[in-house]
Amino acid sequence: MLVLKHLQRLGWEITVVTITGAKGAASDEVWHGIRIIRHTPQSLRWRATQLLARIRETDHSGPIHKIFAKLTLPAAVAVSFPDTYTAATGELVELAQQLHQHQAYDLVLSLYHPLTSHRVASQFSQKNEVPWVAMTKDFYSWPDSLLSGSRWHPANSLKRHLERRALRKAVSLVTISDYMTEYLQRVLPTVPVCTLPHCFDPDLYPRGSQTTAVDNVFRLVSVGRSLRKHDSDGLSRLFTALGELHREGRITPERFRCCFVGSGGAFVKSVSKMHGCEAYIDLIAPKQHAEAMAAMAEATCLLYLQTPFGTRRRFSEYVGARRPILALPEFAGTMSDTFLKAYGPGRVAADHDQLKTTICDLLNQFSQNGRLDIPYEPADVDAHSACRRAEEMSALLQQHLPRLRPATDPCVASQG
Repeated sequence: MLVLKHLQRLGWEITVVTITGAKGAASDEVWHGIRIIRHTPQSLRWRATQLLARIRETDHSGPIHKIFAKLTLPAAVAVSFPDTYTAATGELVELAQQLHQHQAYDLVLSLYHPLTSHRVASQFSQKNEVPWVAMTKDFYSWPDSLLSGSRWHPANSLKRHLERRALRKAVSLVTISDYMTEYLQRVLPTVPVCTLPHCFDPDLYPRGSQTTAVDNVFRLVSVGRSLRKHDSDGLSRLFTALGELHREGRITPERFRCCFVGSGGAFVKSVSKMHGCEAYIDLIAPKQHAEAMAAMAEATCLLYLQTPFGTRRRFSEYVGARRPILALPEFAGTMSDTFLKAYGPGRVAADHDQLKTTICDLLNQFSQNGRLDIPYEPADVDAHSACRRAEEMSALLQQHLPRLRPATDPCVASQG
């Protein structure tokens, strides 16, 4: 939506069609010049899908409820395959057709997941001979190397088949990382795939490279990431280094804090306890976006746990915050790793000794100056802004509309 907002500022006329499961919550409103239509499906299949989805919400339920949820699994799969929004496909296509009759659209986008958004866009595109560009920010099927066990391979093969069928008629596919682009190029060899990484809203971030001391305490902050078992390697490396620095007398809980803003606090706490670092962590419950941005502003240094697939949504916001970034573990060649090694305030800890040395260097500078003042190139930061990403997106869309100017290019976005 952030890129769409800046596309509108470039002259594109945009209508977003999406759905809401809340009864009576249908709406038609304008946000930053973008028309957003939220539709509530009325079919019996949709209502059954929503009912079974609520039954299967077992996070805070008792054993009887969990048993009943397992018994209803076959019915849930039958009415919601391949995703929980599939029952709304027909109504969304019909709604898009009605809109098209009143104002003809020149381009259709399908935004992210689930597959239903791509299916709606595909059907609309075929009926009206309108170019269709698909966008995805998450893996639907996964590279086999990222699967945790062989038992997932049959299901993943099915998802890969469904993904190929759903996207094969798009004129272009847009992903958020080179890793994802390379994978989807193998899955969809006939569809052009390109990369437009996540971006940050430049209106939310003050400019400046200095980090001012708050109570003379060094705060290493991780924001907005749900931390789970696949992050255990990075967390273990961090807490191992902190445990050794503590025993060596280089850090104390009064002068060094490791703050985690978001979900997964129980997991972080268990890993820190294993390494004797429980006294150093602050766990802050999940917050609204604006509050998370405020936590970034108070950070002395941001902690970024890298992934083998190269990026996370929060990475671009870290860059926009213009704060020093400590990243681990190393994944050479990935987007985030390559950027951080060239970014002035970026530090990538390749091994245990380098991690300890980096933490000590940052602490020494902070102790001497009361802040971390690390220069950066404004162009490096601006390359991750929503303004730049909208310009890149506009150029991509115009490739499929060579005779039209952006000011007269309406497009409809289908978002599941």
